Amino acid sequence: MEVDKFREVTEGHHFTGPTDNKTELLLPAEPGHQACQVDRLGCSGGIGVLWRKIGDFTIVNYSRNHVDLIVSDEEHGEWRCIGYYAFPEKHRRRDSWNFIRSLAAQSSLPWLCIGDYNDMLSTEDKKGRVIHPQWLLRGFREAIDDCNLTDIPLNGHQFTWKRSRGSDNFVEERIDQAMGTPTWAEKFPMARLRNLNAPVSGHSPILLETEVREIAAVHKKRLNPVRRCWNHGGKIVDGNFRAKIRKCKEQLEKLRDKHDEDSITEYKDINEQLAALLWQEEDYWRQRAKQYWLKDGDKNTRFFHTSASARKKTNKLNRLKDANGHWQEEQSKICEVAHDYFQNLFSADANSPYEVLDEVRPCVTDSQNEKLVMSFTTEEFKEAVFDMKPDKSPGPDGFNPAFFQRFWALIGTEVVSSCVGWLHDMNFPLTLNDTNVAMELMTPHRGLRQGEPLSPYLFIICTEGLSALIRNAERLGHIHGIKVCRGAPSISHLFFVDGSMLFFRANATEGKYVKNIIERHEKASGQAINLSKSGIMYSDNVPNNEMAVISDLLGVSTGLDTSRYIGLPSLIGRKKK
Repeated sequence: MEVDKFREVTEGHHFTGPTDNKTELLLPAEPGHQACQVDRLGCSGGIGVLWRKIGDFTIVNYSRNHVDLIVSDEEHGEWRCIGYYAFPEKHRRRDSWNFIRSLAAQSSLPWLCIGDYNDMLSTEDKKGRVIHPQWLLRGFREAIDDCNLTDIPLNGHQFTWKRSRGSDNFVEERIDQAMGTPTWAEKFPMARLRNLNAPVSGHSPILLETEVREIAAVHKKRLNPVRRCWNHGGKIVDGNFRAKIRKCKEQLEKLRDKHDEDSITEYKDINEQLAALLWQEEDYWRQRAKQYWLKDGDKNTRFFHTSASARKKTNKLNRLKDANGHWQEEQSKICEVAHDYFQNLFSADANSPYEVLDEVRPCVTDSQNEKLVMSFTTEEFKEAVFDMKPDKSPGPDGFNPAFFQRFWALIGTEVVSSCVGWLHDMNFPLTLNDTNVAMELMTPHRGLRQGEPLSPYLFIICTEGLSALIRNAERLGHIHGIKVCRGAPSISHLFFVDGSMLFFRANATEGKYVKNIIERHEKASGQAINLSKSGIMYSDNVPNNEMAVISDLLGVSTGLDTSRYIGLPSLIGRKKK
């Protein structure tokens, strides 16, 4: 806010006098209110901050471009508030970016930065004849990312500064913004930013409300459709955007040459509807495409549409080979092959895990076990919800993680209570893991199934059993691992996310022990090794007849993809000139 207008809105305050001929402390006539201003330089600049209770605000430092305060209250604790004014000169943009980076490095408190950034995050933040340069958009976004700040969406008109209204050079931009760190957003989950009217200035005042008032009167009506959809399992998202967008464009085309007041108002309303539809369409296709990035602030609807269509095409099965080695191309036959395969895969076999579990040595201490069996806390549930990507695909109820994150203050207690009840009673609702994917009914009798909450942990336990069998065989001298040099520790196995490597001496005796380990683990866990995807590699000094014996014994073909694994070369040897 310019200082002369700042003086107008602070009517009733008197000035104590400048502290450095440029900065003044305003003391109001009413006790308990206080304010601070930094004078403008020439015809631009100047910062003013007002607050009510002296004990709640502490000025840390200030300059011509910012006022840094620490705010403290009983409900939210300490957090940081910065009134910010970026350098207005375009050639000093990098100075502004580096300055806000320096502010971020000064404190680890949750912080809010609000003011005139003189910069924009995307091309959608400007309306005018000249497109904002991409290098400015990119540089500002990088600075904001470095500061771990997130833009607070603006409610109302989406531009905060205007120039040359009524002329061909009319320009509108959103350069006044409020941004906060994730820790600040957790303290104020209901915060919203409003765009107010400005009768004189080219800048529109922005009002940040940290708490939603009159929620019963204002939001009850908005939440009713949400509650109805929640209770009846309906969907809110409508993916048919093309017809609506085409209709908006046709209406805008008819109103382009009309300049009466009613037509201008109607044009503005339809234009805002079109912008909202474009954002909704992009979000829709982004969820379908499973992509989590945007390119240089531009719309990527065509990219997301192409990506989603490519996924659909790639994921389509045209034929499957049955157990007899015959290819089946009819849809009904393909379903039968898939059903028979998984039915056989998940059929129960007589097995006993104790033979393997006896080999696993306890490594969890009593104190660690106490922490493991502790009751879940609200913070743990909240952390899990907010760790999800907001725009992940929703379930049949139509709600993605963004809904739960946005309305956590309203529904969090109920969500936690329900989840704790399920865990305590060990009885989960049958529809909890429902998806939008059509699945054929099957009742597995063994194996780890996707969707089970304990699947990742059970998989790790089973893998630990395999590791224990290998270590015990090595300890008894049945197998021998590999050493990179004399005196180095022996390596008998390496486990990765989706694969394993076993090392042993190339002879039939150790090959039999390795086969026995694999069979014992398979029998105890129900996890079978896919031999068609497995391979074996020998050193150069192993005879060909020995290779053939070991390969036949293990049932794997000679040859192994040794190019790269998880981005790294599988084999590294000495460089030869």
